[in-house]
Amino acid sequence: MPEAPPRRNLQRVLAACTGGDAAVIVRSVQAMGLEVIAAFDEASADAPWVAQADWDAPLIARDADDDPWGDPQRLVSAALDAGADALHPGAGQSAASADLARLTTASGLAWIGVQADLLERWTSVVAEAAAVTGMGVGPGDRKVGGESVRVGVLGDGGQAILLGQQRIVTAGLAEVGPCVDPLARAAIALGAALRLVGLASFDLWLAPSGRVSLLGAQPALPGWFMFDHALGADLVAAQVQIATGEPLRWETERPEVRPTVAAVVRTLVDCDLEAAPDPGDGATLLIGPGHAARSTPVLLLARSAPTLLAARVQLAEALRGCPLPHTNAAALRSRLFGESS
Repeated sequence: MPEAPPRRNLQRVLAACTGGDAAVIVRSVQAMGLEVIAAFDEASADAPWVAQADWDAPLIARDADDDPWGDPQRLVSAALDAGADALHPGAGQSAASADLARLTTASGLAWIGVQADLLERWTSVVAEAAAVTGMGVGPGDRKVGGESVRVGVLGDGGQAILLGQQRIVTAGLAEVGPCVDPLARAAIALGAALRLVGLASFDLWLAPSGRVSLLGAQPALPGWFMFDHALGADLVAAQVQIATGEPLRWETERPEVRPTVAAVVRTLVDCDLEAAPDPGDGATLLIGPGHAARSTPVLLLARSAPTLLAARVQLAEALRGCPLPHTNAAALRSRLFGESS
C-alpha cells in the first residue's frame, strides 16, 4: 500500500524546477503565508520568479554538458543548504524521479509530489490499476474513431478529485474543460485504485462504444496553471496541504470546471518581460524561461469563460494586446480561429 505522508508543519518550500512551474509555485506558496526558495541555474538567474522568491538556491553546472536539474543529490543539498523543510519538484522530469522522492524524504524533507513507491513502478502499477478498474490498456483499435484527452486527478491517498480534461489544440495552444461521464468515472477510479497522493494526469481514449482505454500516464500535471483557472482553485496549495498529512477538503470529487484556453507566447529576441502589463481580470500571466530551451522567455496566458468559444475570444483579445515585440502572438491568434484576427 502506498505510503501516507506524516503530519508535519511546513514553513519553507524549495521550488526544484524552472519556468512557468516555478512561477506558479512561488506565487502559490507565498499566498499561503509560507516562504519559498527558488532553485535556479545560469540561464534562469535573472528570471522574475527568482527575484520574487524569499530565498534562492543556485545550481552551478560543472561544464557545458552538466545538468544539475537531473541530479537528485544536488537538488536536495540545495534545499537543505537554504533551510527548506519541503521540496516541490514541479511538473517536469523531477516529478517522476523516485530517486529524488526517496532522497528528499530520507533527508528529513517533505516531498510535495506523488509518493516514491508509486514512482518506482509507475508504468506497471498504473497498468495494474487500469486492469482492476476494467478499462483497456494501449491504443486498441483506434480506426473505429473516438477521442483522446488528458485528464487531471488530485488525490490525498484516499479521496480522488477530478480536475477536468486537457486537449492540445495546436502548438502553443491548449484547452481545459469538463470531462464526459465515462472519462470522469475512469479517471476517478484510477486515482482511487492507485491511492494517489498528489497530482497525476492520465491519457485516456474514449471509443464510440463508450469503452475507455488508458494510453499513458504521468505523475504530474503539465499545464497546471490552466487547471487552477478552470477550477478557481490553487493546486499547489492543495499539494502542500496533502504534504502536511492533512486530507483534502473538497466538497465533491467532480468540482465544476470552467472552460479555459491558454497560450504559450515565446519571445524570439531578448526583451523586457517585466514591462508586460497586468492581463486583467480572469487571466493568469506568468513569466519565465521556457522548458524546451530554458533561455527562451515565455508568457503563459490563460482565459476562462462559460464556453470554450468565449474563452478563445477572450484569449485572442489578450494576445492582441500583448505589447512584446518579436513574439508568436499573431500566429497564436490565427490558430485560435483559423485566420488572423
